[in-house]
Amino acid sequence: MNTAEKINHTVTRIISDHLALHQRVAAVVTGNNMAPLFHKGDQIVAEAAPVTDIVPGDIIMYQHRGTHCTHRFVTRISESVEIRIATKGDGWRHFDVPIHPDKLVGRVCMIHTKTGQMNLQAKRATRIQHLLGKLLRIEWQLIQQRPSCVAKIIVHLFHPINVICSHTERLIISIFQYNKINTAKTVIQESTP
Repeated sequence: MNTAEKINHTVTRIISDHLALHQRVAAVVTGNNMAPLFHKGDQIVAEAAPVTDIVPGDIIMYQHRGTHCTHRFVTRISESVEIRIATKGDGWRHFDVPIHPDKLVGRVCMIHTKTGQMNLQAKRATRIQHLLGKLLRIEWQLIQQRPSCVAKIIVHLFHPINVICSHTERLIISIFQYNKINTAKTVIQESTP
């Protein structure tokens, strides 16, 4: 095992240990797979969540090739006796290779960006996430039932819709969070003599 693999193994163990104790874990985003919702350098906060509590549209963190990946949960797939999880990054055109549920680390509940924070557990945020999850699930089902040439057309049709939904999700969450902060500031300013 080389040094990078040892570091990834240690980080994976630390994250898993904290989540097993029902503690939240923060991580810095190193890629743009989930753009436009969050970008490289943003910080995400994940919490423990069993596979049974994950719904389409939730953003999950999972183990992938010795490191962690954060993508949107699409659906559970029944493959004979095993169940797999389908995921997709908002910035990607194609779905990821389905993963085993044992690879699930947790669900992202908060995003800290350069402009502020977004609570993904807020009611409006979860509604948007679940709407996007439904769209992704429809796209997944259409692709699974069609020949590859038709599937490519479906992917090209759905990708702009998914990106627009992700932009809208970030915008609505940001506006909601901004209004909440401004409301709190107004109350504080009005109560001071």
